[in-house]
Amino acid sequence: ELDKVVDLDNVAFVSVNPALEVEVPVNDIWSLRPYASVGYGTVFKTSEGAWTYWAGMKSRVTLYSGPKSTWHLINQLGYVGYTSGEGKDDSFWPAMAGLEVSHPLGQAPGSGSEWLLHWKLGYTYFGSDIFFSRVPAVSKDISDEWEIGAGIGRRDDRIRIWFLSFDRLGIGYRSSSSGIPSGITFFFRSAFEC
Repeated sequence: ELDKVVDLDNVAFVSVNPALEVEVPVNDIWSLRPYASVGYGTVFKTSEGAWTYWAGMKSRVTLYSGPKSTWHLINQLGYVGYTSGEGKDDSFWPAMAGLEVSHPLGQAPGSGSEWLLHWKLGYTYFGSDIFFSRVPAVSKDISDEWEIGAGIGRRDDRIRIWFLSFDRLGIGYRSSSSGIPSGITFFFRSAFEC
């Protein structure tokens, strides 16, 4: 039945990346989230393949929690890398600091749940340059990234669309300090949980 959904002649590669993460509450306002993943990907009809791996720690500190808003400081330190079958490898050490704020918007008509406005601002330093290339003429190395975004959610419930369920629905803008590359992102939960 898979061949009716996906044309396997158009699939160029496949990868499997199992991951493990767990939330560890340190106290009433501070939680840690260690995570790790290792996987392998291969290009069909060739001998090309690569191991990918990442690990790290996220932290969330509640700076303020009141009736009008909640402020969280989100931090992350990680390691990301790959090793190809041809002996090529690369890695970087992303370090992120961000602020997430939730503010009540009131109750929606016919709903017993309060709507929240979620906004976030974050900065990530990669530890070494990352090379982006879509077209050789506009290839760029970047060493950092800024993100700003906003979304909506519900205080005591999830947003349900058909059979899907989301903590929040948000849109953001990302850009390096040099301005290239930049792009639009969509987010469905807190950066602490992604």
